[in-house]
Amino acid sequence: MRRSIESVYRQARKMEALSNLVGSVAHDFNNLLMIVSTNVQITRRRGAAGLDRELSAMERALKSGQSLTRQLLGVARKQPLRTETIAIGKWVPAGRELLRASLGAKVTLTVEVAADIWAIRVDPAELELALINVAVNARDAMPSGSTFTVRANNVSFRHEDSFPITGDFVQLSLEDTDFGMSPEVLDRAFEPLFTTKPKGMGTGLGLPQVFAFCERAGGLATIDSALGTGTAVRLYLPRAAAQAPSAPAAGQQADAAPAADARGLHILLVGDNEEVAAGTEALLTMMGHRVTYVFNADTVLGRLEAASGVPFDVVLSDIHMPGKMNGIDLAEKLERFGPRIPVILVTGYAKELDRARTVDARVLSKPFDIALLDSMLRAIREGRDEERGTARPAQS
Repeated sequence: MRRSIESVYRQARKMEALSNLVGSVAHDFNNLLMIVSTNVQITRRRGAAGLDRELSAMERALKSGQSLTRQLLGVARKQPLRTETIAIGKWVPAGRELLRASLGAKVTLTVEVAADIWAIRVDPAELELALINVAVNARDAMPSGSTFTVRANNVSFRHEDSFPITGDFVQLSLEDTDFGMSPEVLDRAFEPLFTTKPKGMGTGLGLPQVFAFCERAGGLATIDSALGTGTAVRLYLPRAAAQAPSAPAAGQQADAAPAADARGLHILLVGDNEEVAAGTEALLTMMGHRVTYVFNADTVLGRLEAASGVPFDVVLSDIHMPGKMNGIDLAEKLERFGPRIPVILVTGYAKELDRARTVDARVLSKPFDIALLDSMLRAIREGRDEERGTARPAQS
């Protein structure tokens, strides 16, 4: 028993060390992506002639880099989650085409969903990515084609069941008919960066993302496999506490908000990475805003207290930065500052994002599209204009 406990402890320490390494790399990579992304958008807005092909290639590479960063942060358990209630009975069947595209033409897809399936509360994008990761693994393990089955049903575990989790869960079983895994491979299947695929064919992040996603959702992921018997990956996702409007089905996106004029704001930009800040400032200026940049949060309050009135319309701040205060501390201080200044916080860490939700601030997770920031600024401008309109005396 002692040897078993020591083995589990060593494995946990190894996984923690790998996760910290992956998360650190992903954070730095995020900043590099932001620098490239903002400068590509600046070049687009300046209308550089004859560079469309090259810029398009860079934009495709950026999307791939953002996807990789998202996987890295997910494995490191630092990917910000956007949990929503999902009617899984509609969500899974609607994702058939997405799964078919991931499986390829040679693999037959079968979907079986229980009629009384419960709703779950998870991040839809992470769930979609988890299904794609398992489907791609199954496709690569069955090059000659076979069958991939998705089953969804309700399960409940009690303390006496001796299962690692207790409560009500939806079990998503993802089963293939490949050759199966050896015991040595099965033991390492959820290990970050471990892969049995040829060089250049796999990153070793697919199944670790699945495991991390389920664990952070409050559930569990398991694998049943043996040589010659195929593989079954099972996702146990907790039942939603209450029914709420469901998220868009797999492969679908919510309608975008209508555009509005958001020009003319004075923005205080706070962040320690000067190259990221320079790109963001240049884009905001091209969008018609006025930007003042400071290196960290410690200098912001003194600047505001020294100014007469409210010199800024909005504060755009990174969360992670040197100094006594981080971005969340700054947002908390600004809540007590009058009149109120809207705050937008930017982060790539899930832990920071969870705390950021406790303050009165909008939150952007890295890497973000400048169009999303633009929509937030438009909403702030509209709200400010409404307040001024309400305060304006009636004309006789």
